[in-house]
Amino acid sequence: MIERRGSLDGFDIVAEGATKGSDAQAQVEPYREAGATWWIESHWDDEVTAEFLLDRIRQGPPAS
Repeated sequence: MIERRGSLDGFDIVAEGATKGSDAQAQVEPYREAGATWWIESHWDDEVTAEFLLDRIRQGPPAS
């Protein structure tokens, strides 16, 4: 992929998705390997509660 996209020097690459705290690193790692520098945790499901989101925040970011 790197050959096709060229250099990312000077750019931040943002990816988004919904992870589970227990396997967040495994889910985010392919994006990091592809050059992502930011991850936005986004749960767009209407059934997501405030308590669910607070629990996910307490789990912290994926280890890099």
